Amino acid sequence: MKEYEAHRKGEDVLRKCIDAIYKENDTYAAVDKVLSMVAKFYNADRCYLYEYDEEDDVFKNTYEWFSQGLSSNNSISQVKGHVFRDWVNSFDQDGEVYMESPEAAKYLDTDLYSYFIQENIQTLLGTLVREGKSTVGFFGIDNPKKAFNDRFILRSVSVLAYSEIVRRRRLKLQEKEAEKQKKQLELDKSIIEVLANEYASAFYVDLDTDLITPIRLDASMEVRFGEFFKSKIGYSVAYRVYVSSVVHPDDQEELFVAGEPSHVREALRDVPLLLRRYRCLINGSEQIFETKYVKVGKKNSRPNIIVIGIANREKENREEQNRQIELKEANKRAEAANRAKSTFLFNVSHDIRTPMNAIIGYTNMVEENIEDKEKRLEYLSKVKVASRQLLGLVNDVLDMARIENGKVAIEELPNDIVICTNSTFQLLKQSGLGSKLNMFVEYKDIVHNRVYCDELRLNRIFTNIISNSLKYTKEGGEVHFIVEEMSQTRVGYARYRFTVTDTGIGMSEHFVSHIFDSFTRERSTTETGVEGAGLGMAITKELVDMMGGTIDVQSELGVGTIVTVRIDFRVSESEKDVTNVAEPILESGLEYKRVLLVEDNEMNREIARNILESRDLIVEEANDGSVAVEMVLQKEPEYYDYVLMDIQMPYMDGYKATRTIRNYGANKYDKLPIIAMTANAFEEDKKKALMAGMNAHLAKPINVKELFRVLQRFRN
Repeated sequence: MKEYEAHRKGEDVLRKCIDAIYKENDTYAAVDKVLSMVAKFYNADRCYLYEYDEEDDVFKNTYEWFSQGLSSNNSISQVKGHVFRDWVNSFDQDGEVYMESPEAAKYLDTDLYSYFIQENIQTLLGTLVREGKSTVGFFGIDNPKKAFNDRFILRSVSVLAYSEIVRRRRLKLQEKEAEKQKKQLELDKSIIEVLANEYASAFYVDLDTDLITPIRLDASMEVRFGEFFKSKIGYSVAYRVYVSSVVHPDDQEELFVAGEPSHVREALRDVPLLLRRYRCLINGSEQIFETKYVKVGKKNSRPNIIVIGIANREKENREEQNRQIELKEANKRAEAANRAKSTFLFNVSHDIRTPMNAIIGYTNMVEENIEDKEKRLEYLSKVKVASRQLLGLVNDVLDMARIENGKVAIEELPNDIVICTNSTFQLLKQSGLGSKLNMFVEYKDIVHNRVYCDELRLNRIFTNIISNSLKYTKEGGEVHFIVEEMSQTRVGYARYRFTVTDTGIGMSEHFVSHIFDSFTRERSTTETGVEGAGLGMAITKELVDMMGGTIDVQSELGVGTIVTVRIDFRVSESEKDVTNVAEPILESGLEYKRVLLVEDNEMNREIARNILESRDLIVEEANDGSVAVEMVLQKEPEYYDYVLMDIQMPYMDGYKATRTIRNYGANKYDKLPIIAMTANAFEEDKKKALMAGMNAHLAKPINVKELFRVLQRFRN
């Protein structure tokens, strides 16, 4: 009766184990239930499964159940193969392992023995899991306390559990492989679609069967080979027909080899694609074509399937050739510009040193002849001339840089064209008379005196042109300036022709063709004795172009030069608008006016102070904008008559100092004249000064007449 009851309980446990294995989707949960039921059937402390890893030759504890109060077999999570086999051989009982006492394992393996003692494992019962003749696992229990002789359950469950575990693993691997194949198919599909979109003609090729299937054919390919592909011809033949029919004879042999199936397989073994460019003869015209071979399938393997794309790349090829030509031309232009600048630097370094040498030399001579007033005045006069030459050179270089960087804008204001041009000519005439030149200005057919123009830059144009005539015309020669209004059909505009004619040394035809290039001169200053950086006419041309005009130069060596400028100006009807009326310079009225001179450079302060004190002005000094702000705000607004403000200073610049003064005490100092006196001399610098709240702008080096003219303007 007891045997029947035990047998019934065993069958019940086995049935529950089967249900757990096949009804539980999660493998770990299913195996854990099985191990738990087996352990409870035998009243064991642990139940576990070790699986054999053939690659590492170890048995690994992959599944385990243990009763409450015990811990996992972490210390023997894996057992070396030879240790396991020795242990099994010692306790094997026809496929089952029974260890009555840990002492029996004492001399087999010290680690196992130590573990048995540590975990209080007195008995061990297990069964080998086999596949054929190979041992693939071990299913065991520790310290079984009942049903000890009923080993059928242990054997049955071990086979059942292991088989299901292996089945589920294989299923997962199959699912992973199926997912991998699905992704590969999607990738292959995308490769085919992309290639078909990139290339006018695309083909699917099975290298194993030599089958070629057109995915897409362009019009020319359809006309040439459409019927051919309908005949289901093989890839090898189709490829050779294509190469023989359209590829340039000189490229055919290389293409025959490149497209051979065996060559394609080997070439695509380790790379995803290959590209070939070659020449084709299309309607007698040689054009560049491209073929792309793309591997479909696994990486790092010889392909069975490929996709081939064919496209005409003649347009792209020509565009690339044009880009290369443009690049070469750009490089040539850059090299030419660098050579021109190198030449310029060579010349300008000489031109800078020449006036600098004169300034230093004549200054030394003044010191040596300090008692001789006549010589002293003569030398100082020459220092002034050299200084003006140096300043003109610096201005030319800076102006050209600003023009090239797009920082110059034409500002048209109403002016009288006769007054504007005549004032420029009369200023230059003084120099010409000193050189005993005959100079004339003539106005013809002037109907519209008042026009909108940029007086400053128009004066610069004619100053540059007439100055060249003065430089290169010998004593007794002539310089003639003609301003005439031409007929004009454009409503609201007047057209003027400005002609400067001289009887100077003239220029060669070759140089005239380069006269507007930057940094160029007909002869070096050493040869002609004339100072200049070769920028004047380049600046002139840029300014004329900005005004929408034209400039033309005619010259003959030994005869002279004619420069003609044509510009259209917008007519100004109101006589009140005219702005180019010179302000008179009063020699008196500034005495005992108080000036705050704000300048961080001590030498500049000394020069400015001496100039101001020569007219009996009272001068106070500040060496920084922050000091100036403090001095002004400590006094009443009427205390200072003027503030002459430098811009670039170490702690507080002139802009910030001016804004601080203007914004103080509800605009308390609004009426205080603040005048910028700075080396920041460009038009944008003037605007910036006015926007900061300054009343006027004076450029360094100080022009004494201009300084006192501005002071007179703000005298009251």
